[in-house]
Amino acid sequence: MIRKTVRTLSHSLVALTFIAIFNQTALAGPPLICHPLDIGNAKSLPWGGSGWRATRTDYKIDRLVADTVALLDSNMPVIVRMETLRRASIYAAGNRQVAVELHSRLASRARNATGKAGALAHFDVGYLEEACKQLIDNS
Repeated sequence: MIRKTVRTLSHSLVALTFIAIFNQTALAGPPLICHPLDIGNAKSLPWGGSGWRATRTDYKIDRLVADTVALLDSNMPVIVRMETLRRASIYAAGNRQVAVELHSRLASRARNATGKAGALAHFDVGYLEEACKQLIDNS
């Protein structure tokens, strides 16, 4: 009986130690929006810091559509596209007209492109739509 109790306590102590050592903080928030992607020094929309909503106050929102489309038209890796679209959706969230124009331009690109460019254009508009949905759902 004592041996069984000691063994149970020993196993419990090992389990608690394991949990304490490997415990990680749970990440919260919508995944497409609240978790910036590490793109190193890759070119993207300007950003003000490491926070998920760290937009630059000096960035002219009227440039957002042209800047985003120009960046996405380049031979940009998918992870950089994702971060660029994440940033674009956060900037556009403050201006409905810009958000609609951005979506319209990306949707038009997707309708008119073929091959690899078409696949990336469809990815871009889909990613933007889902990122915007997450912004709306969590505001």
